Amino acid sequence: MSVSAFTLEVKKVILDRAGGRCDRCGLKVASGHFHHRNPRRMGGSDSIALGLPSNGVLLHPACHDYIESHRKVAAQLGFILGALEDPMECPIYLWSGWHFLNEDGTVTPYPGVPPLHGPPRRPDDQGAGGTGRGTPSADGPENGQEGPAASSNRAGRPRQPENRD
Repeated sequence: MSVSAFTLEVKKVILDRAGGRCDRCGLKVASGHFHHRNPRRMGGSDSIALGLPSNGVLLHPACHDYIESHRKVAAQLGFILGALEDPMECPIYLWSGWHFLNEDGTVTPYPGVPPLHGPPRRPDDQGAGGTGRGTPSADGPENGQEGPAASSNRAGRPRQPENRD
């Protein structure tokens, strides 16, 4: 086992935090996948931080496939991070909204909506430069549209609401 693989103890923390639900869609998970937010190949397999609870989420196999095949959207939503990004400092858009994942298995709600430019950070670290994460638009998944891809255009920016008068 590489250092960055999730141990049984860390998997239990991730399972408990998720409450048996997929972190992306919120449906009950019978046999889910443990997904590394900061992928092992991007951060190096010898990094201990890659095996910590803040770097892992529980996903349905279909949601995991979606994240892996829609990496730009997944990055905007915090499911995929860059090699230099700290999973504890980058919020993720879980089925229940924007949150920070903590090492002790708890979550901290993100206060408000992360900015469109620069990586969202914990409120005391708003000035850091970064990757340009987006956010779901008003017609995104929380308002009935299917999946986060429905709220982004090809450039990964939130779509502007259409005037349907």
